[in-house]
Amino acid sequence: MKETYLCKLDEYFAPEDLEWRVQSKGISKSSGKPWAQVLVYVTSRAVQNRLDSVCGKGGWTSEIKKLDGGAYTCRLSIWVESVDKDNGQIITGTGRWVSKEDGADETNIEATKGGISGAIKRAAVQWGIGRYLYEFGESWATFGEKENCKFSFKDNETKQTYFWNPPAIPAWALHENQKKREYRLVSQIN
Repeated sequence: MKETYLCKLDEYFAPEDLEWRVQSKGISKSSGKPWAQVLVYVTSRAVQNRLDSVCGKGGWTSEIKKLDGGAYTCRLSIWVESVDKDNGQIITGTGRWVSKEDGADETNIEATKGGISGAIKRAAVQWGIGRYLYEFGESWATFGEKENCKFSFKDNETKQTYFWNPPAIPAWALHENQKKREYRLVSQIN
């Protein structure tokens, strides 16, 4: 793959490729209603699909290592073709593996699988995959009845289960608005 194509890794994801989890939660002392701050992240499967579509199935590889203490690291490597500087054409049969690495701890649910998935996603961010999700800032869940909500959590103090939906994805982060954002970022640089 030409190095200039790596910018395709930065493209936004469809909402179904994103997941939400509760970062912190509680019950408001003044209103008695639940609240939850939530975080958005891309799924490990969506990361792998992005790498396949941009780099090709044989154009990337990952190496997972378990560290002492239960953490995992992922070295995510992409084959980058050498390009002739004069004409911009790929020099056939030449290139190099470029690697970036990050890690994650085991998770509370499916510790090993969660730790490995987390390491893959964190290494992917080093390549720009899903990095825009950090721009979401504070996000808050909305609450409702079980039939109308996607997720739930149990409050340890009250022993009640609360049902919640993630917030809407900001308009700027929708895939169809990506071109507008790229223009905005280019404009800010100039």
